[in-house]
Amino acid sequence: MLNLTNSKKAANNNIIYIFISHSVLDKKIVNLLIEMLRLALNISARKIRCTSISGHKLSAGVFQDEQLRADIANSKVFICIITPKSNESEYVAFEMGARWGSNQPLIPFIACKSGISLLKGPLKNIHALNGGKKDDIFQLINELATYLDIDPEEPSVYSDKVEKLARLILLN
Repeated sequence: MLNLTNSKKAANNNIIYIFISHSVLDKKIVNLLIEMLRLALNISARKIRCTSISGHKLSAGVFQDEQLRADIANSKVFICIITPKSNESEYVAFEMGARWGSNQPLIPFIACKSGISLLKGPLKNIHALNGGKKDDIFQLINELATYLDIDPEEPSVYSDKVEKLARLILLN
């Protein structure tokens, strides 16, 4: 029985709460977004999959495509960072398509001053959040807390990160 309990505990530790699809060229924005989410939601680094950010990458030795498919399918929430760079990424397109086809939570997060003009194809029919607007960033945090069934921290804990992220996105 002890082994079964430990196996269940290990399996729960491997569940990805948030999968962030992005272009590696948007690393600065994504890194700040993750810092803010970790503060706001008080979640560990291993609960966020983001392949270009240290502490959130795939484990050494895994079969990359298989692990990505599993993480995309099993993560509680999928955030897609929308920028001109991510619109050119084949991996981002495949990741979004996989999540879109699963009919699970998919949040387009616009991280560029170009706004909704970046939304293409089926994404145009999904309400996107604009990272250049602080209210949309606060909405993202509240909705993630609801999806993950956790209580977010008080805004005073992370509001400076919200400000920095919105400013950085408006410069992008």
